[in-house]
Amino acid sequence: MSTFVPRAAGLALLLAVSGAGQAQDFGLTAPKCVGCHTNPPTVQATTPNDCSSYAVGLSEDFVGNASNLQTRLNASCPTMKSVADTLTAQDLTDVAAYLLNLRDALAVPAAATLTFPGTTATGATRTASTSFTLSNYRGTALTLALSSSNPRFSVTRKSSSTCTALTVPAASSSLTPGTCRLDLDVVFQPLPADVVAPQISATLTSTLTVTPTYAGSDVQPSTSASGRTITVSATAYRPTVTLSPQALAFGEAVIGGASVARTVQISSTYPDARTYALTLPAGITEDSPGCAGRVIAADSGVCTISLRWQPTAAAISTPLPASIPVTITGTGGTVSTSLGLSGTAAWPLTASPTRLTPSAAGPVSTALSNRGSTAIVLGAPTFTGTAKDDYRIAAGSGCLPGTRVDPGLSCTLTLDYTPTASGDRQATLAIAHDSAVGGSPLSITLDGTADIGQLSLDAAQPSFPDTVLGAPPSSTVTVTAHNTGSKSLTLNALSLGGPHPGDFLRAGTCAAGSTLAVGATCTVTLQFRPGATGIRSATLSIAHDGAAPNPSVLTLTGLGLPQPVGVLTIDASNPLDVGSQTVNGLYGARAVRLRNTGTASLQLTGVTLNGSGFSLDSTPSCAAGTTLAIGQTCDLALRFTPLATDTDYRATLTVAHSAAGVPSTLTVVGRGSAAVVPVVTWVGSTETRDFGTQAIGAAGTTTHTVSLRNHGPGAIRLTLINTIGLEAAMFPVQGGAADACVAGALLEPDRTCSITLAFSPGSPGTHGARLQVVSSGTALAPLTLTGIGLGPVGSSALTVTPARLEFGATRAGATSPPMAVTLSGESSSAVRVLGWTIDGSFDVDRGTCPTPPFLLAAGDTCTVTVRLRPVVAGEARGVLQIASSPGTDLPTTLLQVPLTGQAQAAADVVGSGAGGCSIARAPHGDHLDPTLLALAVLAVLVLAWRHGQRQRQRRRQHPHREPAGHAR
Repeated sequence: MSTFVPRAAGLALLLAVSGAGQAQDFGLTAPKCVGCHTNPPTVQATTPNDCSSYAVGLSEDFVGNASNLQTRLNASCPTMKSVADTLTAQDLTDVAAYLLNLRDALAVPAAATLTFPGTTATGATRTASTSFTLSNYRGTALTLALSSSNPRFSVTRKSSSTCTALTVPAASSSLTPGTCRLDLDVVFQPLPADVVAPQISATLTSTLTVTPTYAGSDVQPSTSASGRTITVSATAYRPTVTLSPQALAFGEAVIGGASVARTVQISSTYPDARTYALTLPAGITEDSPGCAGRVIAADSGVCTISLRWQPTAAAISTPLPASIPVTITGTGGTVSTSLGLSGTAAWPLTASPTRLTPSAAGPVSTALSNRGSTAIVLGAPTFTGTAKDDYRIAAGSGCLPGTRVDPGLSCTLTLDYTPTASGDRQATLAIAHDSAVGGSPLSITLDGTADIGQLSLDAAQPSFPDTVLGAPPSSTVTVTAHNTGSKSLTLNALSLGGPHPGDFLRAGTCAAGSTLAVGATCTVTLQFRPGATGIRSATLSIAHDGAAPNPSVLTLTGLGLPQPVGVLTIDASNPLDVGSQTVNGLYGARAVRLRNTGTASLQLTGVTLNGSGFSLDSTPSCAAGTTLAIGQTCDLALRFTPLATDTDYRATLTVAHSAAGVPSTLTVVGRGSAAVVPVVTWVGSTETRDFGTQAIGAAGTTTHTVSLRNHGPGAIRLTLINTIGLEAAMFPVQGGAADACVAGALLEPDRTCSITLAFSPGSPGTHGARLQVVSSGTALAPLTLTGIGLGPVGSSALTVTPARLEFGATRAGATSPPMAVTLSGESSSAVRVLGWTIDGSFDVDRGTCPTPPFLLAAGDTCTVTVRLRPVVAGEARGVLQIASSPGTDLPTTLLQVPLTGQAQAAADVVGSGAGGCSIARAPHGDHLDPTLLALAVLAVLVLAWRHGQRQRQRRRQHPHREPAGHAR
């Protein structure tokens, strides 16, 4: 297609164009056109009929066709022809195209723009309309084409258009141009991709073009005139669904109850209605749909949703999810978002605060609140943790066991904080309760700190050597006091107390009023000077301004020994029954051993035997003037020579000595017999059998075998074989040997049998027992057994439970119910219980325990009973002290059981109504009720009668024959 471009070389034919569809002057004079083409001919709508003017009409057929234009010029007036002869073919084409541009102008709106009102959602469709008139000067109809430069805009012809089928009619024969009106619909349909996040809207534009088709013409209009345009603009927005707020915080909700309602608004900017859906977790409920049918209206519709949380016990371990999905369904699919959730499930009984952080000694409190719907009764508190002993329920606390906390109410729990060391003092308090929904026990964290002095002693129970009464004080025992805290401390007082404070002497550098810096020490020196024999105890109390325990208490224990004195013991049962012997029979002497069991040497001053049938052989080792050192022995040779058959004999052995007390005596009895009594003797030495040393726990590794012989005449029956004495269990008789002596068996004359003994020490130290054999033959003296147990000091241990006794209220002058203290052998060996003492308004009875001293086997227990016998009203305090030792000659351990009680004032009136008796004072005087005295007398008479009955029963069971000549 040729383009009309005016050229200076003969084609400056353009005069001016003022508007489409109007005649333009196109003056064309031959001389000037041939020369410089400065005066183009006149162009007008119609062609004149004469040659008076150089003019052409736009309605003529040559317009837009170069060859027709040449013909038209040649056929015109001679002057026109002369002009045409000067034009080249290209000039003719350019002139024809120019004329075509003038003739085919289209009328469009003056603004040439179209703007869509408002905004359009992506995915939605909006339509706008426009209209303009087109004019066609051709003799043939123009066919139009519609196009848009942006695919989001589409353009269609409306049915109301007069340009039927996008066609502009041809010019009429009257040279009037053909016209029609073109009504257009412009459709805007943005897509989601047109609005890029985070933007929520965007303006889109397009150029709408109406393009005519010039069919059948050899010269086409220039591109600048080939179409008419309209600029279109519209704003698109991205539809959204928003939640306000985006998260719901339920706070703390009580299990078994419900939280307050929380609301959220769902807003939609979609142009159509939307349906919302929630996925609610367990415990979350929707009060009612925020909109009917859960439908959100179009164009900024809003629904308000109300949610509640009703947590169960499972919410403690399974908390709320961080968010729940919210789906919005409508045209075009589903939109998903999420609603955040938060909340804390709590049991009905709560503490505020749940963590206590005391930094100094004193009370600290927290409130226990019942936020449930039923009453809660508090149970027992339990402290655990490394510093559990630093905390205690205060006496005035409002939350004690048994306290009822009604719904909506609270009580104040008060703790006494008494730190026992510096630094972090952490513990946990668990409070049981009966809440029906659970949460028991309630836990409270105790996270205290302390910056205090700490008095630490390097001994809790210093050991003092056993000291003889009246001797100089014992060697000095030094106890060092250290300030192991983080702050200096002051010693306020040092004092001796307890049962026997005067038996201990105190000195040293620790003094009342002195200050110990951090890490500093001072000493307390102590000596033991007993005021009486036995266990002597006291306490050293050091009061200070540091951490608990305050005061710091040191237990002092020593054993007071009597002054050394010899004690002569005859090692034989009294009376000593030598059995039956044949008159004129030949029998060996019976050894009677004398032993110094005292604490000092003694001297024998004389040995006499009074009575018939018995005599003493000369024994220089036991003669008058003999000195027996501590533990030393000598043996007397006692012979029995009965003179008559069927006669009982009795004699008295008297040993005079230098030890305190009366001479020692031994009654010996025997019987003359006509029958021949088999003679039974030990084989070999009858001295003590020493097992040597034996480790505790290695039972039976050391054994001894002893034998006995029946010399006849006749067989004997063995009736009893055992070990006797306090420690007999440590020397068990073992069987199994082929020639073992068996109780109940016969031993033929001139035969021997053996007895195997083992040593199984139950505790360290020296132990002893005796082997006893009873038969139908002559009597055998028991055989002495000894051995030493080896083991660490303290390998046997005694424990007592409970650690303290707290008696209830007891009226002064009355006696409380008994309370038991259990003694337990807690190790692998026996322990010696030496005895016990008690002070204050208390007394102790041995209960199920034997009379001290006694051995308590490993794993065995016994109990002593304690009673409170207050004399006056007020608080009663005392201490039960129990002394024990792991073995003979080993250190003594003293265990203490604190005793407390409350004594009430005695009754002032005599009881009445139900009878009985009373020990209350009479209304007018200090005399006791005489009924009490009558009962006491009656009790004494009953006890005396019972004692007589027992004595008579013993005499019937063990009758004793007097020697001949004595009355029975």
